[in-house]
Amino acid sequence: MSLARLWAAVAVVLFASAAEQSGYLTGAPVPDWLGLATTGGRDAIVLGEGCETAAPGVNVVILDSEHVQLVDPLAGPRPGACTLGTRVHMSDMPCVRNPVGLCDVAFE
Repeated sequence: MSLARLWAAVAVVLFASAAEQSGYLTGAPVPDWLGLATTGGRDAIVLGEGCETAAPGVNVVILDSEHVQLVDPLAGPRPGACTLGTRVHMSDMPCVRNPVGLCDVAFE
């Protein structure tokens, strides 16, 4: 199986819903804030309830303007959703994408 086909298979498993957008968390220079990289650019965010395990280097599924779902690299989306407490757009630089076009921190 080629590498491109492998990534396509992984992408289908991890990001099965077309209505949702992929992204990933990055570090931020401000304590208690994280970066959120998406196809629309980079945002500084503060996460609310349900996000105790969120950290830089984690892929996410953006469920809507107020919720993200953390993605385990082996098991796929984790149960539940994290609330975006604060979100400030910082840059139009898009996320780095994997070969199938999804935002993927492994390619950052």
